[in-house]
Amino acid sequence: MQRPQTSIPLQSKYDRFYRGVKNESGEFYVTSGTTRPGTPGQNVLARPPSSLALLNHVPTPTSRLSTISSTSSGAFNSAFPLPGQMNINVTERPITQHGVAGLRPGTARGLSMTRQIQDKRYYIGLMQLKIRELSQEIAVIFKDIEDQTKERATYIHYDKRAKDLAMELTTLQGQLADYNIIVDKMTSDVGKEIIEQETEELATKNEQNLLKIEDMFEERKELEQKLTKIEKQLEDEKKRTERLIESMDFNMKEKYDELSKEKAKLQEKTNALQQELDELYKEQAYLEEEITLSPLKQEAVKLHLKIIEMEEKRDKLKEEEKHRISPEEERGKLLQKIKQDNLDIAAAEAQLTEKKKQVQETEQKLEQLETDMEDTQTEKQAKFKELRKREEVIEQFMSSFEQNKDDEKRKMDRLENTIVEYLENISNMLNIDIDFIGNDEMAILNNLPPFNDYEYSKSDQSFEKLTKENLKLQQIYSEMEMLEQKIQAEFVDLNERMGNKDNKSIIPEDLESLKAKLTLKQGQLIAECEQLKHQQLECEEEIKTIQFEYDEIKERLESNDIYTQISVLENTMDKLLEEHKKIQDFIVKEEKRDSGYHFNPLWLFLLNIKIFQIMRIIV
Repeated sequence: MQRPQTSIPLQSKYDRFYRGVKNESGEFYVTSGTTRPGTPGQNVLARPPSSLALLNHVPTPTSRLSTISSTSSGAFNSAFPLPGQMNINVTERPITQHGVAGLRPGTARGLSMTRQIQDKRYYIGLMQLKIRELSQEIAVIFKDIEDQTKERATYIHYDKRAKDLAMELTTLQGQLADYNIIVDKMTSDVGKEIIEQETEELATKNEQNLLKIEDMFEERKELEQKLTKIEKQLEDEKKRTERLIESMDFNMKEKYDELSKEKAKLQEKTNALQQELDELYKEQAYLEEEITLSPLKQEAVKLHLKIIEMEEKRDKLKEEEKHRISPEEERGKLLQKIKQDNLDIAAAEAQLTEKKKQVQETEQKLEQLETDMEDTQTEKQAKFKELRKREEVIEQFMSSFEQNKDDEKRKMDRLENTIVEYLENISNMLNIDIDFIGNDEMAILNNLPPFNDYEYSKSDQSFEKLTKENLKLQQIYSEMEMLEQKIQAEFVDLNERMGNKDNKSIIPEDLESLKAKLTLKQGQLIAECEQLKHQQLECEEEIKTIQFEYDEIKERLESNDIYTQISVLENTMDKLLEEHKKIQDFIVKEEKRDSGYHFNPLWLFLLNIKIFQIMRIIV
């Protein structure tokens, strides 16, 4: 027979310290008979801890120990004084910004007042509390959502209403502006005519603006049409390319695919390189900014650049040392180069002279051709103009010949009538004088009516006038006869010309043939002129190139030390040769002057000095 187990399981000596029963998980829970005493120093009227604090609080070993200390405080009250029983001065107690409430006791921090052991039921209760709070919050959120949906529905209505009101407001503002303008015009005593004029101007401006808007709209339509056409063309091109690709052979398609793949790869490479470039540019900008900020870096950059330059110079010097030749070989090469350059210069100069001669010849030919063209054109044009003028004069004369003839005949008739009248008057006067002279003169004088001296002088004047007029008329008559003869002769000439007009019609045909020949010749001459101009331009370009080469060679020679030395030596040679010639001439003169040989030691000494100087210069 086994002994029945007691209701209370056996506890170890380490577990006896805790009040309550240990469950399967190893946690203790308080039995119904046990109650947790109140923690000392806990304010009963203080606010209980919130559910969030309880939820966020995780049981730690320190909290467990605090519970142990709190449970065992009843047993050890006599041994250890509680914090509430300790004598603490107010001055020694620390105070926070919010006062004494900032300090919390070690026990029951963020936990409920009654619960001592946090077991399964405790956490279930906490979960239920949290579920209730969440359900309440969800209900509140749903209520807010319903309110917001209602507000949104009303907002759409209010938005429409606001838009309508805004439109009404803009129209009313426009009306108000118009009324304000009218009030201003009324207050400024502006007349009705001015207002009407302004309205007309505004109307014209509005019409112009409308026309501009219409034009812009049409332009936009045209541009859109162009865009559509371009898009269609692009689509057609794409289709054509697709058709071409489809119509390709297998090998061609493979090549096309390979090329397209290469293109894609190259595009990717270019994009990657572009990105790298952008990054490098950014780095460069960043480094430049850093360099500009720090003077030490600027100096370092300058020194680095100097180092690079010096390294380049060092490399160049090394290469020169490697390829360096002995001075004798360099001298020989330079002499050969100078000779070659001299030959090239001579050839270039010869070419230049030849080209200049060709250019001069071509220019002379051009001038001759132009003069010939001008002479032929001027002579023929002058002849043609003269013939044209004569034809115009003849046509004008022939058109107005009949009229002029009738006018001249009328004038002749009038003049004849006037002459006849004057002659009749003169003859009547002469007959009267003869009759009176034949009879008794005294009777005539007596029969004549008396008149004074003034009337006598007047009658003399009238007679003189008549005689003068008679003479004038006779002259006019003779001139008219001459004119009539001339007109008749011209009329005969014109008839002859009109008869020979058919023969002269051959001349325009000849002129047309001459014109055709001249045009052909002119075209040929123009073509030759263009060819010569083209040749001239080519020659000028060749001359420029040769001149440029000549200048380069000259600059090289001038910059060359050996050439300068040779030129100096050549100059000295020329001078010495001139001096030698002078000495020879002097010797010849002296020999001629002195027929015999006379030894002069001083002259010989001077001659030796000169020869020594010449030899020294040569050396």
